[in-house]
Amino acid sequence: MNVMRIVVVVLLCLLGFHREGFCEARSIQSFTAVKEKWDDLVGTTWQIEGRYSLMGATTLKFVNCEMPFRFSSDVMRPSGQFKNLEVIGKIQKKNGRLFFEVRSLRKVPSDDEQYLARRARVDSDDSKAMYELAEWAEERARFYGDEDLRKRAQQLKQNGLLVEYRQLETIDQRALDHLLKKAREFQLDERIVQEFLHRGYWEQFDQTNRLRDRVERLTELHVSIARNLPGASTPLETYPQELADEYFAAPIQMYDQSRNENRRQLDRLFYLKVSVDMILAQADASGANGFAIAKRLKTDAPERKDLIREYEAKELAYASKRLDTMTRAEMLNLSNRYVDFGDPSQAVETKRKWLASRELLARGQGARGLVDYAEDWIQLLDDREAAARFYMEAWKINPQYPLATEWLDKNGYALHDGIWTPKELIPETRESQIEMAIREGRIEKGMTQHQVKAAMGIAPDSIVRFASSGRISELWTYDAAGVMIRFSWKQGDSNGQVNSISSTIRRGTN
Repeated sequence: MNVMRIVVVVLLCLLGFHREGFCEARSIQSFTAVKEKWDDLVGTTWQIEGRYSLMGATTLKFVNCEMPFRFSSDVMRPSGQFKNLEVIGKIQKKNGRLFFEVRSLRKVPSDDEQYLARRARVDSDDSKAMYELAEWAEERARFYGDEDLRKRAQQLKQNGLLVEYRQLETIDQRALDHLLKKAREFQLDERIVQEFLHRGYWEQFDQTNRLRDRVERLTELHVSIARNLPGASTPLETYPQELADEYFAAPIQMYDQSRNENRRQLDRLFYLKVSVDMILAQADASGANGFAIAKRLKTDAPERKDLIREYEAKELAYASKRLDTMTRAEMLNLSNRYVDFGDPSQAVETKRKWLASRELLARGQGARGLVDYAEDWIQLLDDREAAARFYMEAWKINPQYPLATEWLDKNGYALHDGIWTPKELIPETRESQIEMAIREGRIEKGMTQHQVKAAMGIAPDSIVRFASSGRISELWTYDAAGVMIRFSWKQGDSNGQVNSISSTIRRGTN
C-alpha cells in the first residue's frame, strides 16, 4: 500500500469507515463524495444506507451512485415494502472493475420516517439542534432532489430563527441584523424573511416608548425599515386611513396574512408611522417649530397632509399671538405664510392687527409719526380711507405740517369749517375757500402774496425772484413752518398767485 493510500485510509477511519468491523451507517451521498478515492479503498469495509432505485436477484443499485452492488451468496433479502436500505460490505475490484460486495442487507426507515424520528427528539427551544437537523435534511434533499424534504429543512431553519428571536434579551438593530444575515444565508423564502423582519421591527418600535433615547432609536429603525422592507420607500397616492387603522390594530397578524402587493402598502404605512413618531417627538408643544416639523413631514411622510397642515397652523397661531413684538419684516413673513397656507383673509388680518398694535407708538411721535403711520396703511393694505384719518389727525396736531396738507389736498380733501372734507361735498366758491384758509392759517393755491402774508401772519424768511420765458416767479420760504411757496405771474402783471406749495422737511421712516 503506497503512502497516499495509507493517508486516505487513515482519514476515512477517522470519519468512521473501517477496514474491518462495523459502525453507524454512512449515507450513500458521503460514499459517492469519495468516488475519486475508491481505487485506494479496495478491501475496506463500509456500512452504507440510502435510497435504492433497483434490486435484482444478485445486484442492487442505489440512487445517484454509479458503483454496482453485488450480493454475496449468503445475503438474505428483506421482505415487504421499503424505500431505504442499509448494506455492509467491501469495495472489491475484479478484472479492472470496481464493485461493492454486499455481505448483509436490511431495510431501514425512509428519509421521511427518519426525519420525523429525529424531529421528535429535538427540543422546541434548541435552535442549534434544529439547524443541525435542517442541515441533515437539506443535504439529503439536495442529493435526491426531494422538494418536500427541502421544504422541511427550510421550515426548521425558520423555526430556529424564531427561537433565537424569542430568546433575545434585547431586540436591537445589531441582533436583528445578525438574524437577518442568517436568514439570507439559509436562503429562506423572501416572504418569510419579510415576516421575520416586520415582526422584529414592530418589537423594536414598541420598545422605543420606554427608552430615554427614543428619537435616536426611532431614527435607526426608520433607516432600517427603508432599507429592508420593499414597499417602505414608495409613497402612496393618498393616506388610506381605514387600512391604517385596521393594520395598526393587529400589525403582525395582518402582515403575515397579506399578499405581496398588499404588504408593500403595509410596509409604507409602518414606515410612515415610525417617521411621524420620530418627527413629532421633537415638536414644541407651543407650536413654535411647527413649520420645521411640517417641512420634515413633507420629506419623510408626504401622505400625511393632515399633519403637515396641522403643524403649519400651530406655528401660525403661535406667531400671531406675538404680532405686537414683530418687526415689519417679521410681520410680512407671517402674512406671506398665511397666503402660502391658503388663507389670504388671515394674511390681510395679520397686517391689520400689526398696524393696530403700532397706533399708540405713532401718536407718540406727533404729526410726523402719524403721517408715516398713515403711509403704512396705504403700502400694506391700500386703505386710503384709514390713511386719510391719520393724515387729518396729523394736521390737527400741526396745521402748518405741509406733508399732511399736501396729501389731503392731492387726494380730494379740503378744509371746511375747520374739518377736512371731500371736496365734492363742499358747496362753497373758490373765493370763500381762500378766505376760510386765511382765517385758518392755511396756504391755498391761487392766493396772492398779500393773502399769503395774511394767512401766515408774518413775512417770509427769504424771497427769491427770477424770470423765465416771459414769466416771473418768486419763492417764499417760511423756515419755522417748514414750507416753501412758489408764486408765478406774467411780466407786466402787478401781482402773482400761489402756483405750488412744498415742504422743506424730509419724510421720516419707521
